[in-house]
Amino acid sequence: MPKFVNAPGRFDKRPGLVADDTARLTAIDGVVVDMVTEMADPDRAAALEVDGFTVHHHGGPGIGECAILTKDAHFPTILADKALKLTEGGGKARLSKPLYARAVVAETKAGHVQVITNCHLPAHLEGIWAAIPMPDRLRVKRLMKGGNPRIRAWLEAVAEWRTQTTQLAAHHHADDIVVGGDWNVDVNKKWVRHLLEKVWPGLNIAEPAKGDLGRRKIGFVLTSMKVEGAETLKQASSDHKANVFDLAHVNVRPVKKTPATPPPAFDHVTYNGALMDNKTMTFVQTMESHLGYSLTILQGCYNPGGVSQSAGTHDGGGVVDLAPFDHDRKVHVARMLGGFYWHRLPIPGVWGEHIHGGIRNHGTLSPSAKAQQRNYDGDPPTDGLADQAIDPTWHPDPPVGFDYAQAWHDLHKPAKKTTAKRSST
Repeated sequence: MPKFVNAPGRFDKRPGLVADDTARLTAIDGVVVDMVTEMADPDRAAALEVDGFTVHHHGGPGIGECAILTKDAHFPTILADKALKLTEGGGKARLSKPLYARAVVAETKAGHVQVITNCHLPAHLEGIWAAIPMPDRLRVKRLMKGGNPRIRAWLEAVAEWRTQTTQLAAHHHADDIVVGGDWNVDVNKKWVRHLLEKVWPGLNIAEPAKGDLGRRKIGFVLTSMKVEGAETLKQASSDHKANVFDLAHVNVRPVKKTPATPPPAFDHVTYNGALMDNKTMTFVQTMESHLGYSLTILQGCYNPGGVSQSAGTHDGGGVVDLAPFDHDRKVHVARMLGGFYWHRLPIPGVWGEHIHGGIRNHGTLSPSAKAQQRNYDGDPPTDGLADQAIDPTWHPDPPVGFDYAQAWHDLHKPAKKTTAKRSST
């Protein structure tokens, strides 16, 4: 089982200590990724070099804050290595410079494509946040508009980080997403967990049993992979402990490797970095074939109780949220193929603009998703929200169903062979 290390650093520790910790952590059996922060100093960054690993790190202050090490034998192919610009800077003190995340898209020897990314988010804000009464503490849109500048920078950074990471996952049809770094919020606290549900829904929280900075847990990981275990190990080069996570693939077979026959419709898979099942993946892939581009999935399926704003619609299968780009075409295509889909405008403090919907009569729809389908199929159809407003937009008449097996065969039928005609002269 692959192990992922998240090792937040400390800028004033000697490069020799960085080299010692890096050699020790990457030598652990099964470690394939080491994510580190506070690497802007060139001597500290140079200390990350270790046999058998590729260091992904570029530049100095800001852009060079984070680095990712990938094991060459496990990841023979690197598809992308990027610095993601998350904020523009322009504030005071530590907020004066732009904030960056490091992102690597790597393919394993077995063919799994993974987006691995880390960032050092703004610090010294938990006390500020705790001074805000609930539920205002979790009203993300309001805090981003007029809240404390340090909290605002943290939220803006995570929102942009999520956007660019999900876009990378869609572009490369990633099986997995692994998001680490120094979060500078303590996931021990219940309100922080609710905050993470709002700002980056649909991913699992991987955390150690014990704190990694005193009693606090701030070096956790968000991931689409299955979390099988975690441990903390001391670092001489940091005031943080390093966290080592055992993460397992949901996909036994990478999505780019096509099986000989349609796999079981409701077996779980990840596609474009989001959890779903084979039937939902085939629906999404069929949408992509009609639209001519890959779909950025903001939230997948089987996330029971994970996002309160979703009212349980993502607890089962068949339901996904998509990026709002080209929303009219996306909704039309989804409905044409047998989906109940709507374009959702932003509601401050609740959700941002997105596309939400599911597959009609999907076998594992949650009760609330089934209720939304009844709204969609109603006479007149309504919008699937609590207001039950009439939906005047186009609906297929009669309603359309989605044939999983036929759609799968249509997607994976072999290309026709063409023979050149012999010309006569």
